[in-house]
Amino acid sequence: MTFRRILHLLIVASLVAGFGSPSARAADKAQIQQAIAKGVTAIKANLKNLSNSEKSLAYLAVYKAGEAPNSPLMVEAVAHVRGKIKSSGYEPTANHFYEAAIDLSLLADMDAEKYQQDIKVIAGYLAKGQSPEGHWNYPAPHNEAERTGGDVSVTHYACLGLWAAARAEVEVDPQIWVRALNWAASHHNADGGYAYNPGVAIGLDGTNSTMNMTVNGVGIMCIAMLNLEPGWNPPFEKGANPTPKVAAGTPEKPASVIETVDLDQKAAEKAAQPVRIPEAAYNATRNALNWVSARFQPVNNSAAHRAYYYYSLERMGALANVTKLSGRDWYDECANQLLTDQKPDGSWGLTQIVSQGNDTSFCVLFLTRSTGKILKRVTPEGTVGGGLLSGGRGLPEDLSNVDAKGNVKKIKEKSSLDQLLAALNDPDSLAVGDTQSEFVEQIQLGDKSQLIGKKELLIQLVASPNPEVRQTAVWAIGRSGNLSLARYAVSALEDKDTAVMIEAHRALCWTARKPKAFKLPDDPLDGLPPDAGPDQQAAAVDAWRRQAVRLWGEWYLRNRPYAERGDEFETNLRNRLLELQ
Repeated sequence: MTFRRILHLLIVASLVAGFGSPSARAADKAQIQQAIAKGVTAIKANLKNLSNSEKSLAYLAVYKAGEAPNSPLMVEAVAHVRGKIKSSGYEPTANHFYEAAIDLSLLADMDAEKYQQDIKVIAGYLAKGQSPEGHWNYPAPHNEAERTGGDVSVTHYACLGLWAAARAEVEVDPQIWVRALNWAASHHNADGGYAYNPGVAIGLDGTNSTMNMTVNGVGIMCIAMLNLEPGWNPPFEKGANPTPKVAAGTPEKPASVIETVDLDQKAAEKAAQPVRIPEAAYNATRNALNWVSARFQPVNNSAAHRAYYYYSLERMGALANVTKLSGRDWYDECANQLLTDQKPDGSWGLTQIVSQGNDTSFCVLFLTRSTGKILKRVTPEGTVGGGLLSGGRGLPEDLSNVDAKGNVKKIKEKSSLDQLLAALNDPDSLAVGDTQSEFVEQIQLGDKSQLIGKKELLIQLVASPNPEVRQTAVWAIGRSGNLSLARYAVSALEDKDTAVMIEAHRALCWTARKPKAFKLPDDPLDGLPPDAGPDQQAAAVDAWRRQAVRLWGEWYLRNRPYAERGDEFETNLRNRLLELQ
């Protein structure tokens, strides 16, 4: 079993012949690590020659490659970014929204809590720059009349920055994502691809679809969908139709525009309304992916932006959760190409016509799979704040025989997931601990999609009289990515067993994609003196529980699936929240 999940993108039968050839040889991981190290060395040696905006990307690449956040270079990087924050707001040096997105991403990934206020300021700059139609453009003096219809590249980077703000738990108005998704889903070319400025003949390629812009078009839509629907899992590899079911009797709305669902007056006042992602957005994303897949090559044909292509492609692959394009492993093929193209000094100089200042940074960001790591799609996942199975870096390639500490175990015959769930559901089972460990290992290191068809059994296990079984079931609910199961985790916050209660909070953090949601301590007893008595401890646990129920209950009401509105669970939850006020 390899660590990366083997995924296959559904490609229409009309794809260009010859692009379904067998994948190139797998990229050598040791050589990739060596190339990254050499690239970082080259970036550091060349920093003094970079412009201010190019330095921002360079700092991000070095950090993503593993530079310690407290190193002198990263201290310099933070000062570089914070120096642009004035009393009047964020003031980029040259590259407006591009620069803002990179600066914000660096601060958010380094220490979202420490730099929260700075992140808010930069996010405000980005949010203010969105047009009413949903796109971003070059600001004055480069916003010529012919450009005012929107710039796919600028829009993608603005979305990238605001996504980083959302990960840092800075509030981003959901309508920003609604507008961006509607704009991107309706401004593709007839062939499914995207031009630099849709409908406008600007630049080298005019109104033609290009690889760089189509990759970024996919990125815009995936980032928007990821932020609009908690627990969203990209369905594009199998061509699934994930459009949510609508309650019986509900009139259909036009598919081309996102419907904002007004759940209640309070939600409307807070502008925290769940939305229904239209099928048109999924179709536009699939069509763009098909366009990219039919034309994928490890060398970009755009001479002006050859290196830009690699980081864009890495983002698209991670966001859409696809590992192959027309049957070809895009990462392996491009990594092998970059290993060939790297210069002896560790740099890359691929771009022609425009500056090569960003080339090495783009290539390092690609090779480190920086976006995939954010989404936990290419690294060991671990758990949010601890939990049932610890994760970490540097695990062996074959994870099927590895324990939680990274030690190779003796190979034993594995039980099926059905067998493990049945054992957990057996009240007479005497080996709950072993079954629990094997179940967690299968899901943590294997394919979480196995949980999709086990909803009813997980619901049964949440009600088990055995607290270890309840804890395991709640853990699995968090990893399932199924928002319709979130209500059971919310209920488990009131479990009389403290371990189950804490695991419910962690599960909801996974579902909401917020590792440190609401900044609740992972241990309700944190902050108590060592000699705290039973009464103090019980009071601390009760206070933590009440806060968790209130916060997650309000989150659920804002984000619950459309089909679950107005049911008995909602009524009971609202009554409970009134009690907690």
